[in-house]
Amino acid sequence: MKALSGRTAFRAVYRRGKRIRGDLLSVVYVRNTLGRMRLGFSVSRKLGGSVRRNLFKRRVKMFLRERMHAMGIDMVVSPVIPLKDMEWKSLRSDLMRVEALLEEAGLGQERLPGSSSG
Repeated sequence: MKALSGRTAFRAVYRRGKRIRGDLLSVVYVRNTLGRMRLGFSVSRKLGGSVRRNLFKRRVKMFLRERMHAMGIDMVVSPVIPLKDMEWKSLRSDLMRVEALLEEAGLGQERLPGSSSG
């Protein structure tokens, strides 16, 4: 998994991407031709201080690295509630819902052999 960086890359995802909104986070994604995921975050300071924002990013990256790393997509993840109100268990279930919707959209077949899904 690589980082999605640069204004142009973020704009392309927002312009051409599809949106998934969960209880805790919003995801915008678009298929890429790289065969691997590029991940970006849009986390406002209004939603939490730097420690909480970085914890949110680390947890999302950990989940995606373990479960969805082989999908060829560019993805921008944003929280929709204040980070102090977010529990890991709830975030994990929201991410699992996003994973299921991406697989429904035909993006799950690219999973690497041996990666777990449960």
